[in-house]
Amino acid sequence: MTDGAIGFAEARARTYEALSRILAGDVEPLLALRDDEAGLRALAGSVGVDPEPLLAGADREALKRSYDTLFAVPGPHYVPPFASAHSRDAPEDAPESPSAFARSDGGRLGGEATQRSATLYSQFGFEPERGEGIPDHIAAQLQFAAHLAARSDELAGEVPVGTARREILTLLGWLDSFEEAVATRDRLGVYTGVLTLTGAVVEYDRDRLDRA
Repeated sequence: MTDGAIGFAEARARTYEALSRILAGDVEPLLALRDDEAGLRALAGSVGVDPEPLLAGADREALKRSYDTLFAVPGPHYVPPFASAHSRDAPEDAPESPSAFARSDGGRLGGEATQRSATLYSQFGFEPERGEGIPDHIAAQLQFAAHLAARSDELAGEVPVGTARREILTLLGWLDSFEEAVATRDRLGVYTGVLTLTGAVVEYDRDRLDRA
């Protein structure tokens, strides 16, 4: 195992927490990640991705505008940051809600990914602080992954943490389609890089869990 891989294993909770905050619209951890170029390169190298897109020259305001355009303000470049918006499992007659967003296939949010995420969180008494109150928001799912990593020793005697880790990593399997959609609309390229890194981290974590 490389030093970078060992570093990721030891810092799993911090890694997921930073990615969750970034994909909830907080640019500060993204700037911190970019400022620690050596650390970013080590993390990217350990999971086999190119860090250069994350190092693109963009200031705080440009990053914030890019996030809002892609993930917060519906428009020609908007990509819904919810798993159920990128699948076809939500019922077409799901009720509207104040937080409802259009799915990429024209249906409603609230399908299997939403329900499975909510059920998993409830088993741990976990309520995401991020994700607009939508359980399958990418930031909420990553925050839960961070929660499990940070409290694995504490929770080990109460609930099957390994099973829960496997479930949240499976639920994050929509990242590939999400990244592809973002890549077609991301003029800056930084958030495409963030999602590439996030997908690689999840895949690396899943492989380690399978080998354990």
